[in-house]
Amino acid sequence: IPCTTISDDTFRREREVVSEEVEQKHESFAGVAAIDAALYPDGHPYHRASSTPASIRAITRDQACAFAARHYGLDHAVLVVSGHVTKDELEPILRDVLPGIPARTVDPQPAVPPVLPHGQRTTLALPGNDRAVLVAWPLPADPHERTIVLAVARMMADRIAPDINGVVVPGVAGGARAPQLVIAVLLRPGETANHVLDLLVQPFPGSAKVAATEFEHERQRAIHALFTSFEDGLSRDALLAGYVEAGGEAGASLADQIATLNHVSFVEAVRVGQDTLALQHARIVDIVPAGSAQHTAITALAAPIHEAGQPRGEIDPAEAHQAAGGAELPDPFAGAITRRLPNGLTVELLPLSSVPAVDIRLVFAAGSADDPPDKPGLADLAAHATNGLRSLEDMSWWMPFFKAGGNMVTSVTADHTTYEVTGIDMYLDHLLTGLARDLRSATPEQVDQALVALRRATKRTDAPKLPTTWPSALYGADHPYAHALFRATDAFVLDGASVIKFREQHFAPSNATLIVAGGFDVAVANAWIDYLFGTWDGVAPPRPAPPAHATPIALAVARDEPQVALEISLPATLDERARPGQLVAAAMMKELLDDVRHRLAASYGVSAELDAQRLAVRYAIEASIDSARAVEATALVRDQLAKLRAGGPELAATFVRARARVLLQLRATTAASRALAEAAERAVDLGHDLHADVATARAVRALTLDALAPTLAALDLGRGAILVRGPREVATAMFAALGRTPTFAP
Repeated sequence: IPCTTISDDTFRREREVVSEEVEQKHESFAGVAAIDAALYPDGHPYHRASSTPASIRAITRDQACAFAARHYGLDHAVLVVSGHVTKDELEPILRDVLPGIPARTVDPQPAVPPVLPHGQRTTLALPGNDRAVLVAWPLPADPHERTIVLAVARMMADRIAPDINGVVVPGVAGGARAPQLVIAVLLRPGETANHVLDLLVQPFPGSAKVAATEFEHERQRAIHALFTSFEDGLSRDALLAGYVEAGGEAGASLADQIATLNHVSFVEAVRVGQDTLALQHARIVDIVPAGSAQHTAITALAAPIHEAGQPRGEIDPAEAHQAAGGAELPDPFAGAITRRLPNGLTVELLPLSSVPAVDIRLVFAAGSADDPPDKPGLADLAAHATNGLRSLEDMSWWMPFFKAGGNMVTSVTADHTTYEVTGIDMYLDHLLTGLARDLRSATPEQVDQALVALRRATKRTDAPKLPTTWPSALYGADHPYAHALFRATDAFVLDGASVIKFREQHFAPSNATLIVAGGFDVAVANAWIDYLFGTWDGVAPPRPAPPAHATPIALAVARDEPQVALEISLPATLDERARPGQLVAAAMMKELLDDVRHRLAASYGVSAELDAQRLAVRYAIEASIDSARAVEATALVRDQLAKLRAGGPELAATFVRARARVLLQLRATTAASRALAEAAERAVDLGHDLHADVATARAVRALTLDALAPTLAALDLGRGAILVRGPREVATAMFAALGRTPTFAP
């Protein structure tokens, strides 16, 4: 379809929308561009300035269309189709579709010269208060050596992380034709870049035996990462397209990469690390604070750009008054196996992936909402209390776990605590052993070490940025969520005895669900689970479930920035029977509120979703809006919500589209190990059966607009909690458009 078919109005609207995105992320975009400029020499294609709102607005439709004509052709494209489809099914479709795409000559890709190893150190001042150091090396062109270098880099990052307080992130900068490996370290107060560089002087310091063990750990993590990239649809498509763009064949390139990781020796890894990742070959960038960024004021447009809103297809209104057609939703957990051990532990086995990767999660029904009021942060400390030093006795199980790529990730939410271990199915025994042995108890020494680390982290944690009146309005001042979700941890009132008591009370098999997802042998998994977890005992006390009490509030935070943050929370009924209608109502809300983007081009987008938790359900609306058009946008949000609440036949098409989108989302769980484990963990968190989405989809399919009317009528903006962060006069005018007077937080 030629670009010239796009109307002037449509082009202007989308140009404004993109400029809004750039404005929202201006500092991060500018920072990335400045870093690229520091890592690549003058004249290199990757050494260039980033876009700005002004530069975006200067682009004309003719310029954009000319760019598309010069570069968008089939000769420069890779089509990837992956999923539940066969070659025989696909080929007739492609024979019908591809001839309809006109062939045209496009410009050849410009040459991108490689960056040569070059010892160089520069200083870069960026907006904000962060201090960091970046160490970069050109990645080898040879795929075999590049795979090894990336594995060695992850090992180096893991090695230096315990010796600093900051965050260490290995990554790749630039583009695919001249990439550079970057180890980025965010420095904390008191730390210096030279300290980090001293740690990186030798890629493999210490004994060869220890280094070889760490390399084996990183090898298995790299293999697992490759498999999981192939599991996930979007990652898989990008991975396969990258192989083809590099001149390879997709399947053979993947096999070569796995073979490289499987067969590379530690001696070869040492050679590559010493030759390629020597510090004298690196580009070093010291990032120092430059103060606050200066934003360019944006002049309000004279009138809405596109009064018609977003284009939508024709739908017969009669469809809103009858059940949806189409096939029944397939159960993504049809092959799941649920067990309950005699000690009360629930086991969910999900052997549903064809890729030999596993994601293992032990989920406890205890989180920060279970903290005693006088000990905030207790659940978090209890969760991390096993991350301390291990005794010599522990080495018998910990070393095989580590060499198998075992890596424990601990996360705490308001309602649950999860320990996650990932790896390859051939090491399922070691992974389960590591999980079981590391979590069954916490020694006083481990608790003390975790408490020291938490106190150190608390010193560098920013204070809450939201007034306490906001969470109190969402849930009630005394509700557990009011402190669990928004208040900072106070590590200085915690003690080891309280941690041990919390673990004994809540981390019991009767309060836990073990999830194993991916491609694995069920018999092997069951045998090891029975052996490792069968003798575990303990019973958790009943869990309180206080109801949430939302109250209306009009709250503003004065902030002199070009983008205004708008948040609206509308209370919903905590009743599982209401969930199908609430999901469709939220999808309708999302479509109507997207007109803030499509009519006004005042935002890159407005999010609207159903935020469901164990103790509360609400509709959450969030937007970042151009301050010059914020009042117009707020009035449109008000009018669209009023339209939704009023119901009526004019919402028929919106309802039909929303119902279809919800059905699509309910069937979107893939067979990837991580996606399966996340979906199962979410079900555990909400107290749902694994197969609940099938019943929900059935109810959504039967839902009609008439039946949804009471749910829509409850979407009363007058009952909502509203928070605006932006210039004082703009915030005041926005609330005036809503008929509310704000209270400004100090």
